[in-house]
Amino acid sequence: MSLDALKHMPEEALKEILELTEAKARLEVREAASDRFMPFVHHVYDNFIEGHHHRILAEKFERVARGELKR
Repeated sequence: MSLDALKHMPEEALKEILELTEAKARLEVREAASDRFMPFVHHVYDNFIEGHHHRILAEKFERVARGELKR
């Protein structure tokens, strides 16, 4: 949708578009956080500083959750 088209839309329609866009973004974050460990951590802990060791542990946790790794 072009910027010009948005200028001519009623305010109520713009609010609905904004609400739907925000809901879609929240759903995408929720889905990523339920599928992978690091997006979950970033969702739960604001301003989390991710290090290399966190990514290694996250990969191991995900493998355990999928049943690929026992310990």
